Amino acid sequence: MLKINQQIDRKFNDLLLGTKTILNLFCTIVVNNILLHHFHFQLKISINFVGQENMTAEKTHKHFPIFTTLLSVVAIIFYVSMSLLSNDTHVHYPLFEKFGAPYAIQIYDGQYWGVVVNSLIHSFPLHIITNLIGLWVFAAFLERRIGWFKLFLFGLFSSIFTSLNQLGLTNDAGLGLSGVNYALFGLIFVLALKNPFYRMKFHLVISLFMVLFLGFSIYMNLVYQWYVGIEAQLSGLFWGALIGITSKIKNPMIRISSMVIPFSLSLITLFYCPWSSMWQCYKGIELHEAGNIDGALAHYSEALTIEPDNKIALMNINLIKIDDLAKLAYEAHKDGRFVEAHRYYLQILALDKHNAWARNNMRELP
Repeated sequence: MLKINQQIDRKFNDLLLGTKTILNLFCTIVVNNILLHHFHFQLKISINFVGQENMTAEKTHKHFPIFTTLLSVVAIIFYVSMSLLSNDTHVHYPLFEKFGAPYAIQIYDGQYWGVVVNSLIHSFPLHIITNLIGLWVFAAFLERRIGWFKLFLFGLFSSIFTSLNQLGLTNDAGLGLSGVNYALFGLIFVLALKNPFYRMKFHLVISLFMVLFLGFSIYMNLVYQWYVGIEAQLSGLFWGALIGITSKIKNPMIRISSMVIPFSLSLITLFYCPWSSMWQCYKGIELHEAGNIDGALAHYSEALTIEPDNKIALMNINLIKIDDLAKLAYEAHKDGRFVEAHRYYLQILALDKHNAWARNNMRELP
């Protein structure tokens, strides 16, 4: 794994302390506002996720988009903090893990917050600007109609669902709010088909733009090897549309199962995802650390079958080979079979030219 240097670590700790102070102050203000102005409304939340079709436009605007505001502020603080630590507008990759967006193997190893916090992490100016625009177009619109708590729940489950799908399909949970934005768009689009209460201004123009942008992202990924999270966008569109469709189903069991089943299937991939090379690497490392070398090799080999240039699998297979050669070299050296020991040391250095143990022992050969 990439390691950040000590200077950045010190800057990170200082900046983190300041960031926590700002967030605590902001959250105190936000929570007080919520408790004073929204608590009585939230008591009326029913199992129907978007069941407020009869609200008037006048009442709609009483819902100030407090959650959208909080989410935007946190995303901006994260990005500005990481940019300052990077001394660059393009965030350095080691900082993603520091701010709560771990690598795939770390997520499989138990850092499950990575499929939620990653949505708040952005890597360059255009990335955060476009996602915040989308957030204010869709999230603020929806929050004024369903309230902050329902939007919070929808955003949370959307982040998990889209991140898990991207993780399982690409070995990377992704960064940014694009998956959540497409979930919001999918929900609003479906609801607006039968209810003008959810119809946005320039509804058709916005819908056309979102579809064209999705196509543009797919094209740029295929032709120019961009890394736009189209898996998150597509799964977000599906999830939002699904919630919109199921919210109209009168039977509560059918409505709930229609949402729970696809979400549960995605959640299972955190613990069992055999088509993912990184999940195979994670299982290999787990067995490797437990001393089950044969089992570890089987998973590393499967990872290379899925992704032939997987660096983690290749590196760990080499480590196993080096360990085996080191045992043979040690026995040969100890028994006085110096020619044989020399051959083993050369094989170790062919796998790891900087192996100090092999180099030092070669110097001791007569």
